[in-house]
Amino acid sequence: MAMIRFSNLSVQQSRTPILAGVSGHIPRAQLTGIIGPNGAGKSTLARALLGLLPSSGDIAINNQPLGTFTRPALAKTIAYLPQGQMLHWPLSVERLISLGRLPHLGPLSRIQPSDQQAIIWAMEQTGTLPLRSRCATALSGGERARVLLARALACQSPMLIADEPLASLDPGYQLDVIALLKSQSEQGMTIACVLHDLGMALRYCDHLILLVDGKILSHGSSEQVLTSANLAAAFGIDADIDHHAKTLSINGRTLSEPTQ
Repeated sequence: MAMIRFSNLSVQQSRTPILAGVSGHIPRAQLTGIIGPNGAGKSTLARALLGLLPSSGDIAINNQPLGTFTRPALAKTIAYLPQGQMLHWPLSVERLISLGRLPHLGPLSRIQPSDQQAIIWAMEQTGTLPLRSRCATALSGGERARVLLARALACQSPMLIADEPLASLDPGYQLDVIALLKSQSEQGMTIACVLHDLGMALRYCDHLILLVDGKILSHGSSEQVLTSANLAAAFGIDADIDHHAKTLSINGRTLSEPTQ
C-alpha cells in the first residue's frame, strides 16, 4: 500500500518546467530511491512531496490530500532531511537532535519525558549517543550526517524524505547512513531518498523512481528499473546488472561495495 501517491505532478521555476506531469507512489515500509542524472528533477520531486514548492497536480498522504495538512501535522507525518546542511550554532549534539521534537511541542512547551525518550531512541538508532555532549559544529562530516539523521528520526514520524543524504561523505560513512535508512525501513518506516549512487540504489533500495528530464522513465523494483536499456536511456552508459549478486558494471567496470 502506498503512503504517498502523486498524480500529474508538475513544478515550474521561473516558467521553466522542472517536473512535467509525473505520477507514481512511495510504498509503505520500504526504502524508495529517487534516481536519475543531474538536473532530472530528483530534489524537486522530494521537496514538492513535502509541499515546499508550488506545484500542480495531486499529492495524497495516506489517502489524505496534502493541502489539507497543517504544517505541524505534516511535520509529524513526514520528517525531512535536507541536503547539504551546515551547522552554524554551537549547540550540543543532544540539543541539536532535540530540535526534531519541535513539531510535538507548543510555542512555550518544554521537553517532556516522552520527548526525551524519543531523543535517546534516535541517538541509539544512529549510534550518536556517545556524541551527546559534543559540540555539533566540531563534528566530522560522517558524524554530522548521523546526527542530522538522528534529529529527523527524533520526530518519530512514520515517513522520512531524505535529499542526497550520502553527498560529500566518505565511502564508509555512506554505508553507515544508507544502512541506517534501510534498517529504519525494515522496522516499518516509509523512506524516500534521493540518490546518485546506482550501486547503493541496487543494493539497498526496495523501490526505485528513475527520473529523466523532469519525467519518470521507470518506477518499480530494482529489477524493473535498473535495466541496461533504462540506464542507457537515462545516463548514456553501457551497463550490465546482476540483480542476484547485487553488482553493477558500467562500461566494463564493476562497481564494488565500498569497505570501511
